[in-house]
Formats: sequence, structure tokens, C-alpha cells
Amino acid sequence: MNKTMSKETVSKERIVIRAHDGYPLSATIFRQLDVSGQRIKSNGRVVMINSATGVPQGYYHNYATFLCEQGFIAITYDYRGIGESKLDNWQGKPLSMADWGKQDLDSVIVWAKRVFSDHRLLAISHSVGGQLIGLAMHNNSIEGVLAISSQAGYTGFWSGIEKFKFQLYTHIVIPGVTRVMGDLPGSLLGSEPLPRGVARQWARWCRHPDYMIDRQGKPMREHFDGYNNKLRLYHFTDDQMYAPLKAVEVLGSYYKNADVEVMVRQPVDYEGHSVGHFGFFKRSMPKQAWLETAEWLVNPVINKHSDQRATAA
Repeated sequence: MNKTMSKETVSKERIVIRAHDGYPLSATIFRQLDVSGQRIKSNGRVVMINSATGVPQGYYHNYATFLCEQGFIAITYDYRGIGESKLDNWQGKPLSMADWGKQDLDSVIVWAKRVFSDHRLLAISHSVGGQLIGLAMHNNSIEGVLAISSQAGYTGFWSGIEKFKFQLYTHIVIPGVTRVMGDLPGSLLGSEPLPRGVARQWARWCRHPDYMIDRQGKPMREHFDGYNNKLRLYHFTDDQMYAPLKAVEVLGSYYKNADVEVMVRQPVDYEGHSVGHFGFFKRSMPKQAWLETAEWLVNPVINKHSDQRATAA
């Protein structure tokens, strides 16, 4: 793997990908270029980066650039209603979190397989991005998913004061605020404002033991069951508020036909660097952490005979 770049640069091509229902999604393709501006042949792998709730694609551009420097082609995009995929005149059905997976993420999969038909498709998913994979009809086109702080969001999987705060947020704050204000203000989430339909559906899911449920209250698992490739989930011990270990493990169990492993990491594994829920994709993250993920994406392997909870040496 090429770990250092002396002359090559990275191009960022802004494009629009149409979702199945016609919604235009803002996306960016990252490619490696030489000093003359010519594209360098990739390592034959395309990585789509699926964002966390309310987090615009730009947050992942440093990591996408890093992947590109390792030989990958990387794709970032915004879900409908977020970042540069906001529309004021959308005439389709109201926005929902389910459509982030069924429409947006799935459409990016189909687009990537068509445009990069001679490449292997892989995915990096942050938080809700690891959940939405299970709603995408064509998810089995992805050969390996690496999920960072992804979890099943039922509040019962939390404990202590974090459980109380999460229940308060999903049972009272989100329903009340969206009823009065419409969209959920970004200040309450620590990210961009959430469209009303997205926020209310997410809160409803979080109040139900089966989490991702349809309008009749039945678990949405059809496409979770359809994914039978590799899935590695990362839990960080300093991320108890957003992705406690139990919630991460439960999400892994939803993918019952996949090869799943849960990797537990703590700050000491990253030179004492705090990770939390959002730190992994920051420029300040030790590059060894990013290299570990890049190496896995080159050849996704599940080590079923090791202690999956062991931290890095």
C-alpha cells in the first residue's frame, strides 16, 4: 500500500447523483492525479462514505483524501435535506430517515456499480450510515462495510445518565420542538438542522425495542438479511453517549447473514487520543488509525478466531 505521496495530488469532482425517486444528491468523487493532472490508476476499489445523522459530506473530506492517497477512489455525498442536498422546492413525499437508506444510499450504490463497473465497491459508514446500509436493496453489491460508531438506536441499549438524557431527547425534546419549530435545530444535535420528518421518524425508532420499524411497528429487516458480505464495526470506549457497546453489538446482530466482527478501541490504542463519536474523521486522528481501516478495505477479512473485543497492541 502506498503510504506516502510526494508529487501526486487529489482531484475533487462535484457531481449530482439522482436518487431512485428523482431527488438530486450532491456528491464528490476523489481521484488521485499526478503532477500533470492526469488520473493515476486506482487500486481497483471504490469506497462510498455514508455520513452520520445531520453531518454534511465535507466533514469526511480529509479522510476521503487520505483514502485517495492510498490508491482508492472515494465518494462522499449528502443525504436529502442535508448539506448541499437541501431542496426548498421538493415536490415528492416528505423527507424521512428511511429514505436516506432506501433511496439515497441505495441510489449511490447503484450509481457507483454502474460508473465504476470494473472496481470493487466498499463502504465506510459513520453512525446512522451503518444502519442505513440495512435498508438499501442493493447493499450486497458492497463487498465490505466498515462501520464507525454505528449502533442500534433504541434507548434501552443505553444505561445510567446517558440513558436518561437520550430518553428525554427522543421522548420529549424532538417531538415537542419539531411540533413547534418544524425542523430540528442543529444546536440540539451538534450538527446541521434535521428535516422534521427525518427527526420525528428517528425519535420514533429510538423509542421502540426493534428500533428501525415501519408504520405498522414491524421491524424492517428484509435488506439487513440480504447483506451477506463482510461487516466490521468499531466501538470506542469513550463514546458512551452516542454508541455504547451494547448498541453497537445489537446493530451487528441485525445483519444475521453477514460476516460480522466488533472491534473495541480505547484512547490508549491511539496514543491517548480521544475519539468519542465524531473524532475518528478529524485531521488530528493518528494516521495509524486511518491506515488500519485502509488496509482492511483493501482486503476485508473477518478474524472469527480472535477475541473481537481485544484492543490494538
